[in-house]
Amino acid sequence: MAAKIKVQGSQAIQDGLKELGKTVSRKVIVKGLRDGAKINRTQAVALAPVRSGAMKRALKVRAGKRRSGVISILVSCGKKLFVGPLFYAGFVVFGHRAGGRKLGDGRKIIKANDFITRAFNATKGDAVTVIERSIADGVEKAVNNLKVKA
Repeated sequence: MAAKIKVQGSQAIQDGLKELGKTVSRKVIVKGLRDGAKINRTQAVALAPVRSGAMKRALKVRAGKRRSGVISILVSCGKKLFVGPLFYAGFVVFGHRAGGRKLGDGRKIIKANDFITRAFNATKGDAVTVIERSIADGVEKAVNNLKVKA
């Protein structure tokens, strides 16, 4: 359920990120990705099914799994699907079959309501714009701080 966006900035932004070094440039990129994910989260909250409102309140912007050379941010319900008080969020997002297993193929199929992906698809253009703007502002601010200190 991970959707990917490839953001390519101007050459000035790329040069600025290289000048900042790994640690500072990672912070700038993570802040930009979080700003973009907040737009997706807002749309996901609007599209979330409401019975008690718990799933809407549980939607958070979180850091993704860490891997070498990859920075990821995601919008999700709780820390894991199918676990904890919002265990049912996984069933809502992926769909399921209602009834006991003894019924076999006679069980009612409950279709998936993948509101998180629909929210992503609806807002990805705006999110990319916000990400690029936030990263550009962060690079400019960090480069200015470096010049002041030097």
